[in-house]
Amino acid sequence: MVHRSRSVLPVWYAESRFLHSSAIREIADTTDSFVFGRMFQTPTNSRYRDGNHVLLTFCHLEYPWDCNGVLADPPANLANIVATTYQPAIPRCIIDCTLKEPTATSSIVQQFQSQGFSVQPAKDKVMRLLVTEGWKHRKPSSSIRLARTGDLEQLAECAASSFNYSEQEWVGDKLRRQMESPLFTIYVVEEILAFVVLFEWAERAKDLAWVQVIGTRPEYRRRGLATDLLTHSISRLSVGTRVYLEAEEQNTFYEKLGFEHVGTIDSVECLANT
Repeated sequence: MVHRSRSVLPVWYAESRFLHSSAIREIADTTDSFVFGRMFQTPTNSRYRDGNHVLLTFCHLEYPWDCNGVLADPPANLANIVATTYQPAIPRCIIDCTLKEPTATSSIVQQFQSQGFSVQPAKDKVMRLLVTEGWKHRKPSSSIRLARTGDLEQLAECAASSFNYSEQEWVGDKLRRQMESPLFTIYVVEEILAFVVLFEWAERAKDLAWVQVIGTRPEYRRRGLATDLLTHSISRLSVGTRVYLEAEEQNTFYEKLGFEHVGTIDSVECLANT
């Protein structure tokens, strides 16, 4: 492996990647860390793709305030290692191209294609909001509460419906893990019409929070439920907290709430053809 010199990373990138990776690691069965990325494995839930993948970021960030990332090139035979070493096969590898030169990214993608992976490029906006005193006085119009263990079945059904998932079993397992973790908070609109999952790690990054997911049942959209959930969640955070989330490029909902588009994650998802 050829290591590059240390490089100052954009703050938005360092903080959002720390939160994103830490949230996945918290509910994965095991995590293998490399200088150039992380391997998340959840063999007890093989269909949970977020818990079974290789995430190549080409930098190792354990603390978000350390923006001096060690940039590294992966092994020349990385795709072969992924394809042959991990059994059952890792269903996908996400290549974060944000920090890589196009020629280097193209080479890595070609490796995975030669190993039978299909390739899907993606762009996601990274959004950030600074919690101000004004947020502490905002009140949602909907009735919102913390999710309870007894909500799990309905919550999994709501999540599956919100994102058109064909199966609920792995969704329920993911939500159960989040409920059991002290780093996640799940709020729901009464009758489980919508929900939001918030990730915080006060011991490591007390001024940061990550909106991991927010979803609304299709038949209850455009009624302000997502706005109410975010209002409720953000109003309970400390003033000065930087709240991050990711959104599709065409999604303008979060700007209306005061989130700022601070960067874009360019990535390539390599899916194993199993």
